Amino acid sequence: MFHRIFRIGRRNIDFLRRRDSRAIIREFRRAKYLFFIKIHGLDLHSASLEELGLSATHSSYYSNSGSPDLEKVLDRQDITADDYILDIGCGKGGALLTMAQYPFKKIDGLDISERLLEIAESNIRRTKLTNCALFHADAVFFSDYKNYNYFYMSHPFPCSVMQAVIANIIKSIDEFPRPVKIIYNSPACHNIIIDSGRFNQTEEYVYSDIDTYDSYKVYMNISEARNNIGILYYSL
Repeated sequence: MFHRIFRIGRRNIDFLRRRDSRAIIREFRRAKYLFFIKIHGLDLHSASLEELGLSATHSSYYSNSGSPDLEKVLDRQDITADDYILDIGCGKGGALLTMAQYPFKKIDGLDISERLLEIAESNIRRTKLTNCALFHADAVFFSDYKNYNYFYMSHPFPCSVMQAVIANIIKSIDEFPRPVKIIYNSPACHNIIIDSGRFNQTEEYVYSDIDTYDSYKVYMNISEARNNIGILYYSL
């Protein structure tokens, strides 16, 4: 009996050590990220729709989504120097700065707010990011989705807009066939992507159990995901 209790206790201690180790690593990465923001004097503060003069029927408020959590999602992607990523609704560019740690050929941002893009441009200049272009445009009417094989979104707009954007991405795939991945943070419009019939969800990264949308979801166009045996789940 004693040996059995000892083995159970040892397993629990090992579990706690692993859990504590993950927590320590996460806190270290967060501290490193916050230091990076401070030392470069970056403006990544949230901004309301009222401040930006935008309508809730077409936009969402800005909140920085660059983070150690996004790093962990990107760590599991097979990113190479042949990959191009577009942050749709990039805001002040926080996620772009996280993406800059990876070997993307191009890291571009698109936003409807000229004010946010001016701040993003300043942040990019302060960090000397050189392989990045910013586009001031409505995502519904943006015409260069064909130039990218990765797309990132952090719930930048309502589902009515998402439907048009996904249709545009699909059109670009039909015109220029290629493997495409979508990384979607706070995926409130998940069903829009799945119901298009052109993408499968391949991964999910949960960072909180408070809300259904506290996660990142990763999708691939079906021709590329056909051999996928299911959704891989990770806890951040």
